[in-house]
Amino acid sequence: MWHGGGDIEVAQQPLTRPGPGGALVAVECATVCGCVRRVVEERRFGGAPTVLGHEGVGRLLAVGSDVVDVTGAGLAVGDRVVWL
Repeated sequence: MWHGGGDIEVAQQPLTRPGPGGALVAVECATVCGCVRRVVEERRFGGAPTVLGHEGVGRLLAVGSDVVDVTGAGLAVGDRVVWL
């Protein structure tokens, strides 16, 4: 959880069942891109506290209704996914 400036902490958050179009993913790998660096350097502010990072790879733990991949095919628990 990023609280602003150099104030970053590892924090546990409660998990909820995903709603329509949503998914719960067990993250296997995540990256930090240039836009995250700009947020931390306070050159681009999106509000705090927040979770940084938006690029990752993981496996689906739960899926809401209408969850599909980029081709429109349905996704299921256990599928490996990537997001940007």
